[in-house]
Amino acid sequence: MERTIPSTPAKRVAGWIVAPVLILVCRAFVWWGIALLASVVVYRCAIADQPQEEDTGRTVDFSKELIPALTQAGCNAGACHGAAAGRGYLALSLYGSRPAQDYRTLVHAPGSRFIDLESPTDSLLLRKPSGYLDHGGGVVLDEQGSAYRLLRQWIDAGCPPPRVELARLVVTPATTRAAPCGEPMEFDVQAIWSDGSSSSALPFLRVDGASSEGNNRHDAPLTYSLDSSRIAFRARTPGYWPVTIRFGKSALTLQLWAAPRAAQRLSQAPTTVSSTGGQTRMAGAGRAAVGAIDVHINAAADRIGMSVAGPAPSHLVARRLYLDLAGRHPGLQEWQQATAQIEAGETAALVDRLLDSPDFWQQSARVVVEWVERAAGHASPVAAELESAVAEHLQSNDDLRDLVRAMLQVAEPQASDLNQVHRYAASPGERCEMVFKAFLGVRIGCAQCHDHPLDHWTQDDYFGLAACWAEIESNGRVRRISGRTTTDVRTGQDAVARLPDGTTISESPDVAVTDWICHPSNRLFVGNLSNRIWYWLMGTSLVSEVDDQRATNPPVNPDLHRWLGEYLVAHDFSIKALVRAIVLSDAYARSSAEDSSSLARRLATVRSITPIDIPLAELARQALGNARSTSVSTAESSPQMAMMQVQGAPMTDGCTRGSACENPVRQHLLLAAGSDLAPIIAGAAQSAQLGSPKHPARNAALDWLQQTYQRLFGTQPEPALVEQIKSELQGLGEPEIPAYLEDVTWSWLVNRRFTHMY
Repeated sequence: MERTIPSTPAKRVAGWIVAPVLILVCRAFVWWGIALLASVVVYRCAIADQPQEEDTGRTVDFSKELIPALTQAGCNAGACHGAAAGRGYLALSLYGSRPAQDYRTLVHAPGSRFIDLESPTDSLLLRKPSGYLDHGGGVVLDEQGSAYRLLRQWIDAGCPPPRVELARLVVTPATTRAAPCGEPMEFDVQAIWSDGSSSSALPFLRVDGASSEGNNRHDAPLTYSLDSSRIAFRARTPGYWPVTIRFGKSALTLQLWAAPRAAQRLSQAPTTVSSTGGQTRMAGAGRAAVGAIDVHINAAADRIGMSVAGPAPSHLVARRLYLDLAGRHPGLQEWQQATAQIEAGETAALVDRLLDSPDFWQQSARVVVEWVERAAGHASPVAAELESAVAEHLQSNDDLRDLVRAMLQVAEPQASDLNQVHRYAASPGERCEMVFKAFLGVRIGCAQCHDHPLDHWTQDDYFGLAACWAEIESNGRVRRISGRTTTDVRTGQDAVARLPDGTTISESPDVAVTDWICHPSNRLFVGNLSNRIWYWLMGTSLVSEVDDQRATNPPVNPDLHRWLGEYLVAHDFSIKALVRAIVLSDAYARSSAEDSSSLARRLATVRSITPIDIPLAELARQALGNARSTSVSTAESSPQMAMMQVQGAPMTDGCTRGSACENPVRQHLLLAAGSDLAPIIAGAAQSAQLGSPKHPARNAALDWLQQTYQRLFGTQPEPALVEQIKSELQGLGEPEIPAYLEDVTWSWLVNRRFTHMY
């Protein structure tokens, strides 16, 4: 049965009164709502370009937002507050490498006024960089900008501490890309944090090596545009463009290759070649059978449409082999024999003969000791003793890994001659820096004062590794003194010996750290050795400079660099095996060019021209043979000298726009005067046996000069030069001929064609 509620007179009266009132109230609220909504819209439009200081609902993350904002503004750069001693009264970690430390400095430093929680806009952290107070760095934060707004919001929220740290940057699809000029090369960038989370929107991403398209620089060879997490590069000119992207303390280098024509579609697949050194048949300059080294070089050249130089003349290749492998200039007969072998296709036999000679091991030892001397920054009286020990070790055990281990580990109670390497350093810190430079190609020295910029080496690593060498005593003789330590200057306490992975070492730390350095899986050790051997033989390095291996300085040809390291490991770190592979490549035998670009030389598409690292007097003695030591006249007055030419090249380098052009001939001669060069020339000239009854003086002089030319340059002089010499000899009296021979020989010896490797 349905129930009904009876209607009373009182209820009916209330309905008549309340209903109209409710209707009027509702209509009023509708209009009030519309008005309120319109006001909000107008207000939001009015403040759209103003700082959103009222947006306090979101917590600003110190590590994810503030540190990248300060890094982009340059506040924690090495030239500003990120310097080892800071700047002014504020010291921040370099590029925000230590967020927790920076937080304590800004918020809890005793007596600091960087933060004003009661009046955030009066905080020094805002007023100085925005220009309200004097600031040595000028205005670096725009009051209307997002970085200023983030700082203000962070202070308004009570300066919450950092929750995570930046672990690394990740880009996809790859760090190496190739594309025709004008076409975009796009990358997606993500920041990975210590808690495993990731961020794809990176508004404070920095790009070094390219110009923003918003700058409207029409002359910029490489530009980029950034849209949230996607960055796109466009090259206006062909070439190789390494670009570093940075976000906070992390950095990543991209290697971009631009081809000259849009019609060229280039493969981005990496070249894969077996590390066993198999041969590949392909067309190109030089031999038809091109080794794995040339595959990688040609692939890199093809990416940017770079032409490859043709083969050098056989006599120049023969000279290179003697200077590189034997460490000396070939004699005339050796040079002629080597040239004939190369022209007959017997280069491999020539190389094997040089590699089997004692000269090769002595040359290899000189190269290794030079690595140490350059890393230490000075020579040492023990160099000859160390060279002899290294040569003896390599000749009996051709293994670079075992050599380095024997050089660095000090056996008790008596050290070996190889341990003389430790006498190049006077303290554990110096020894750590020398070892890392020479055998890992890493400049760890800057980590003594701050975490290594844009790399993973920290101050903890530096003092832990320095402590590994504290037991080595090198004052007078090399020995181990167990139990010795070094001081961590940050704390004033003894540093604890530890490896970069955090492993602490209590006994024989030099043995443990050497084993870590020389492990075949240590990419720094393997890459450094192969890069240095490449530099020795090619004149330029794949990683520039040779002691600067880091994530933001990748090799110009990563595939080749990787292959060289794999080849070295596959052949048990044999220096002979890797040297043989390089000198038998087409790249080693290419011709040189004075005007070639640095990129062409580094890619080995043309041969580098490098000075010969042998004293000029010794080089002359090797080329001319043993000569009698006699007095010699000053050979700067002969007018004929200024006319002598070598295959079209001037006798001297001549003047440059940056040097005074008084008398370049005289400058060269005075440079050589006072050395052993003068008696060598005089003795050689006297061996011409001028004035023989059967051989007139002028004919003997001409014959001797032609033979001398062959000894110095490997070929017969050009007919024009021979005619010039004949003409000048005819104008001389017989007593003047010996001085003339000396003058001409001087001019040839100081010529760049003789003093440099072509």
